[in-house]
Amino acid sequence: MREALLSNAVAYLFLAPALLFFVVFQAGPLITTIVLSFYEGGILSGFSYSGFDNYLTLWSDREFYQTIKFTLLYFVIIVPSVLAVSLAMAVLLNDKFIRGKNFFKAAIFFPSLAPMVTLSTLWLFMIFPNVGLINMLLAVVNVREVEWLSSPLMATLTIVLVELWRGVGFYMVIFLAGLVAIPEELYEAAELDGAGPIRQFWSITLPQLRPTITFCLIMAVIFNFQLFDAVYMITGGGPGGSTESIAWYIFSNAFKYDQLGLASATSTLLLLAVMSITAVLLKVLPSDR
Repeated sequence: MREALLSNAVAYLFLAPALLFFVVFQAGPLITTIVLSFYEGGILSGFSYSGFDNYLTLWSDREFYQTIKFTLLYFVIIVPSVLAVSLAMAVLLNDKFIRGKNFFKAAIFFPSLAPMVTLSTLWLFMIFPNVGLINMLLAVVNVREVEWLSSPLMATLTIVLVELWRGVGFYMVIFLAGLVAIPEELYEAAELDGAGPIRQFWSITLPQLRPTITFCLIMAVIFNFQLFDAVYMITGGGPGGSTESIAWYIFSNAFKYDQLGLASATSTLLLLAVMSITAVLLKVLPSDR
């Protein structure tokens, strides 16, 4: 009995730093955010209890609906794009006949390690009018200069391209791990039956990758619903507020307008939305082979 208690005490001692980190930096802020969503005001103006007024304000706020519209548009474009491109890259680099695979893996994965500030600065340099690298290359082939941030459509496309550049490497590595785990005997048997590469992909690769695809899809949902840094660094929410994401709306209310209660209410709704979508995906999509 004494040895069991001692063993449990040692276990909890090792768990203590992780539990403390969870309480202080995750559970604590989460509870605080939910509580603050029922108060109006902010740090400078002070807080006062308002009940569900913040949620009612969001219900009638046209700017909030604009952020939802943009976030959903971005989400619908980026999620299938990043998963499709990363899967294609993984399948291509998993081919044993491809030379220099390690170099290409490192080159594609590197943007996912770099800070978004660095990636955004590089991208702004590439799309800069007249002297930007992309516009200079377009001029070589006699294509008119593209004003990447001049319209809502082009600004949205720019953010999608930046996030695609950053995200492909992360999901590619996960897909590569899933591809390595597929038994080689399945492909050998398919070849004996006369199945070509396309048939093998649809009949073997995709079914065997279902758990990996499910995981990547859920991670993409969680990550991309929180779009902020690319908007902050590249468009600033413009032009005309057309690229303001939900996370940008939260940031603006909390730190620009000192409406921390309204920002907390928006954060709570965003959390519920992400949790609901994730729960539906876990229920609908297969989780095992």
